[in-house]
Amino acid sequence: MKKRVIGIALFAALSLPFSVYAQESGSKPGAASTENSSGPNLGLMWFNFAVVAAGLGYLIAKKGPAFFNARTAAIQKAIKDATGLKMDADFRSAEIDRKMATLGAEVSRLRADAGAEMQAEQQRLAQETAQSLARIEQHVIQELAALEHDARLGLRRHIADLAVSMASSRLRDHLTPSDHDILVTRFAGQVSAHQPGGGN
Repeated sequence: MKKRVIGIALFAALSLPFSVYAQESGSKPGAASTENSSGPNLGLMWFNFAVVAAGLGYLIAKKGPAFFNARTAAIQKAIKDATGLKMDADFRSAEIDRKMATLGAEVSRLRADAGAEMQAEQQRLAQETAQSLARIEQHVIQELAALEHDARLGLRRHIADLAVSMASSRLRDHLTPSDHDILVTRFAGQVSAHQPGGGN
């Protein structure tokens, strides 16, 4: 409401001198050439300038502090934000510098950790390989022992078969009918001796 009243007052103050000047120039058409026109026009111009200056001064005095205060607050806020951003950028830059300074030590630590892990892995693989080789060797020893046992049994059977074959072949070649009868008699005597009541 105050803005509207101030605007109407300024409009009236600015339009009043022009309307007065228009009436004066319209009422005396013949005398305009004889009178000095610079006097009233100059006074009206100064009056108009004074009214406009007063209106502008009032508006500046009324609205200026709030505008400049708001502008100052906006500038201060922008400065504060810029300061915060600069501090954040400085902090990040310092953090990056710190990380870059410790990068060599970090790389060395990672290399040492990787070397220790590789050495531990090599030891673990060597242990597993040794255990696997020991199991394989034990299995091979057991297999060889079983094969040797089977081979010995087979060899014994073969020798026994050969001995029986050779003995039977010798018996067939050298056994006479009388020797045959003697062997049968002996065998029958041994069988009768082992039977219950055979000794009676």
